[in-house]
Amino acid sequence: WRVHLAPLFTARGEKIPTHRATVRESDGKILGVVGLGYRPLQNEEAFSFFEPFLQSGACELEAAGSLKGGKRVWILARIRNAVGEVVSGDEVRGYFLLSNSHDASQAVRAQF
Repeated sequence: WRVHLAPLFTARGEKIPTHRATVRESDGKILGVVGLGYRPLQNEEAFSFFEPFLQSGACELEAAGSLKGGKRVWILARIRNAVGEVVSGDEVRGYFLLSNSHDASQAVRAQF
């Protein structure tokens, strides 16, 4: 889904000039209240980061989802040929996680 910014108003109908709401376009749900400097990172834009790695075969999409009613989104890719052992018989695989929030509660995160 896509997210857009919408103006906020007081109960008396006065526009709040310092903040806006992030709204999910598919159903109009308000995901958060953000300052004027906030720019939404669309899910498609964020997740397209993985496309070159998926096309080359370096990664394989493992899972993706959202939390807190869509306020946070994430995608997890398994890195192929990134396998090691901590101790004999204890296999560890490499993963790459990208997460983002649509309520400004966290920055975009990309981590192994």
